[in-house]
Amino acid sequence: MKLKKAMALIMIGAMIMSFTAITSSAATIPSGGISGLEPGKFYSTTGSACTCHSWCSWSNPGTCIVFNNAIQCAGFARKAYNYVTGKTLSAQTPTTKNVSITSGSVAQTQLQGLTHGTYVYMQTSTGYGHYFVIYSTSSTNITIYHANYSGGACAIGMDTYTWANFATRFTYLYNYVQA
Repeated sequence: MKLKKAMALIMIGAMIMSFTAITSSAATIPSGGISGLEPGKFYSTTGSACTCHSWCSWSNPGTCIVFNNAIQCAGFARKAYNYVTGKTLSAQTPTTKNVSITSGSVAQTQLQGLTHGTYVYMQTSTGYGHYFVIYSTSSTNITIYHANYSGGACAIGMDTYTWANFATRFTYLYNYVQA
C-alpha cells in the first residue's frame, strides 16, 4: 500500500513538472539572433530589402512581413517580444515614459535594468519612431535587437552602443513593455 502511494505521488509530481515545462513560454534570444532572423538578414518576404519602404503599411505591406498587425521595425520587435514571452503585444499594457533622452546618463537611468526581450518605442535623432527589443544592458552599454535601422530597409541588426552614443541616436523614450 505504501508503495502504491509513493508511486502515485511520484506520478503526480512528474505530471506537475511536465505541465510547468509545457506552459512555460520564456525563451532567450540567442546571441546570433533568432533562427531565420539573424543580423545581416532582412525582415521581408523576399529575404532582401523591401521594395515598398516609403509607402507600405500593415494593411498593404508590399514585401514587408506583417506580425501582430505591424510591419518593419515594429513588426520585427513584436515578433522578437513574442519569441521571448510567448505573448502578443496587443494584449499588454505599455509603461508610458515620455522622457527626453538628453545624455547617456539619462538613457542609462531610463533603460538599464530592463529585461532581455523588453519591447521599446523611441524616437530617433532624425525624428522617426523606432521599435526594438533589449538584448542586454550593463553599466557601460546597451545592446538592442531590431530591424529597419542600420543596414538598409528591413535589415536586421543586433547593435551595441555606449550609453552616450545611444543617447545621440535615440532622443525620446515613449514607452516600453517589459518582457
